[in-house]
Amino acid sequence: MRPLLYLFVIVLCTLIAISLDNGEAKTITVETDGSGDYDNIQDAVQNATDGDVIDVGQGTFDGDVSVWRSVSVTGAGTTKTFIDLDNAVSYGLKITGDNVVVTGFNIKGSAGMPGYAIRIEAENVTVKNNVLASHDDDAISTWASHNATIEDNDCSDNYDSGINLMGSNDCIIRRNTCKNSGTGIYVDGSNRILIEDNKCKDNDYGGITLDDSGNCTIVNNTSEDNGWYGILLGNDDSDDNLVHHNECNGNSLSGIHLIQNCDDNLIHNNSCKNNGNEGIYIYYQCTNNRMFNNTIKGNDKGVRIREGCSGNLFHWNTIKNNPTYGIDVSENDGTVTNCTMNWWGTWFGPYHSTDHPQGDGDAISDDVLYEPWIGQGIRPPTVSLLSHDPEEEVTGEVHLFGNATPTDRRIRWIRISIEDLAWEDLIVADPWTYDWNSTSILTGRIKFRLVASDGHVNSTELIFHLLVNNKPGGGGGGGGGGDDDDDDGGIPGFGTELIIFTMIATLIIIRRRRD
Repeated sequence: MRPLLYLFVIVLCTLIAISLDNGEAKTITVETDGSGDYDNIQDAVQNATDGDVIDVGQGTFDGDVSVWRSVSVTGAGTTKTFIDLDNAVSYGLKITGDNVVVTGFNIKGSAGMPGYAIRIEAENVTVKNNVLASHDDDAISTWASHNATIEDNDCSDNYDSGINLMGSNDCIIRRNTCKNSGTGIYVDGSNRILIEDNKCKDNDYGGITLDDSGNCTIVNNTSEDNGWYGILLGNDDSDDNLVHHNECNGNSLSGIHLIQNCDDNLIHNNSCKNNGNEGIYIYYQCTNNRMFNNTIKGNDKGVRIREGCSGNLFHWNTIKNNPTYGIDVSENDGTVTNCTMNWWGTWFGPYHSTDHPQGDGDAISDDVLYEPWIGQGIRPPTVSLLSHDPEEEVTGEVHLFGNATPTDRRIRWIRISIEDLAWEDLIVADPWTYDWNSTSILTGRIKFRLVASDGHVNSTELIFHLLVNNKPGGGGGGGGGGDDDDDDGGIPGFGTELIIFTMIATLIIIRRRRD
């Protein structure tokens, strides 16, 4: 019996140990007034076990907190829980434990005080819903921090970057605000990063930078009004990235910038407008990049390509209103660039002084392969008004007619709109006709819009105005008034002077009879 008793005790102790080791995560509270389990965050971390939640209350807490356990550190909100870096040496929070979650803090730096808001040197870390502003280094800095999620943070007004990823793969950077810093988001030596729905504006240098980083996706970001560029892919091996549906407008230099051996990137459906130099700038041995369906307008140069760049394709882009060049490859060592099937804002294509002087779109340099362009050979129909002159006075029933002239295809429809109301379909005919009853309008200047289509392209919209005058005795458009040019609308057969004299005489006679 005794051996069995020993065995029973051993099994029972083992089960108890396992039960204690696998117990549910506990919540540890931190309050500045001592009413919680601890009055500072570091002590709470020191006494926590993996999986615990450290619930930090309202108030201001010291920085230089090292989080080396796998815990969740949760503040009461960015307007309630603060971490003060005034007495800190290097950071607000330094995360070295895997599977850490940090949320709900306001970690604000001070001018001249070095340090990060949050430094991450671990894997599977989540940092979200924090305000991390005014630091002399980065707001969030990572090193070898794979599978990190950084989302919904305000990382503005920092000297270096809002968010800086280094050597960190498979991370998500989503819905952060990174304004008024050196660079909004900087990714270096990191692969398979999703950068989505961030606002990167008014930074000294750039909005979003990929440096030596590949297979990343940059999507739906606003990267505008930055000191240099909106989005940059650069400095060797920033390859196979997908950049799409971003707003890269109003930057001092370029909207999207590829520099130095960036290859095989797909850049599509971005807006690159009103940048100081280029909409898209490709420089130094960048090859086989594809630029499709981007809007490139209002820049000094729409596209500029320089120094040994080859195999790059530009198709289905809108390129217009770029005053110096739509596409300039004059500094690209004579390499021809395929820029066919773009829309130049005109049916007549781009302008080249010798090769295509009849084009009235943006100018292109030599070595641009531009034919065919979108709309080439397609001439829109035309419409005209013949029945009336613009600004002509009309009254009553008005009969309008004019020409609808096809070019390459027959007319499919003709529509008219009055005072910007709903379009009305007219019978397709040449001449077209339209009867309009103006009698519901006493007087006014009425706007008409007219357009025809061959089913593929529309005519230029014809806009004209007619002056309605339906006052009694009003003229115009065949309305009354008689043939006598001297008729002023008074009593027929009597001059004005005679009428006035008769009225005065009658009043004098009445007055005398009363007297």
